[in-house]
Amino acid sequence: MLAIKIPADTSEPIGFIDVDGNNWRAVASAIGGGCEYIEPFLTPLTAGYGLVGVADENGQFGDQPPNPRSWPLYPVQNYTLRGNVLVMYEDDDSGDFHSVPEEYLSVVKHLLRAS
Repeated sequence: MLAIKIPADTSEPIGFIDVDGNNWRAVASAIGGGCEYIEPFLTPLTAGYGLVGVADENGQFGDQPPNPRSWPLYPVQNYTLRGNVLVMYEDDDSGDFHSVPEEYLSVVKHLLRAS
């Protein structure tokens, strides 16, 4: 299943990553950095595109580095996403994750640059 990865390391490109499975362990592994708990969150792209963000829940309050490239996905004052962040396509009816359509990469990159 394809997801878009926004690495905290700004020397790494934003792009597609293959998530090997449709369960929280596979998503946590794709996030990396020792992720043990995932936290899905709504983004400005959820309503129009079905895209949600997924972050390392524990990393938000601890040892993960800030990820300023991902901040437009969760524009809440005085809160910053930390660590690698995934953008995933979530089915409205089931809540399951599915592959992000390839044409959505440009939509995500546009949001990240526009902010």
